[in-house]
Amino acid sequence: MNNLIQNEDKYCLVINKKNNITSHANNTSFNNKTVLCNLTNFLINSYNFPRSGLLHRLDKDTTGIMLIS
Repeated sequence: MNNLIQNEDKYCLVINKKNNITSHANNTSFNNKTVLCNLTNFLINSYNFPRSGLLHRLDKDTTGIMLIS
């Protein structure tokens, strides 16, 4: 996850999602290489957050900035 982080402070996290990374799992494919899985692990380990979730997604083949606050 650290190689995706563009900016981080106590209010938000900005990540640059690369292509071929799934934002979150769907019913047909689940693995630990999704943005959501990595984000959850990062937030729990770094900030002791009990839970996280994404309100939007970028398609697997789409690159772009994601803002998590």
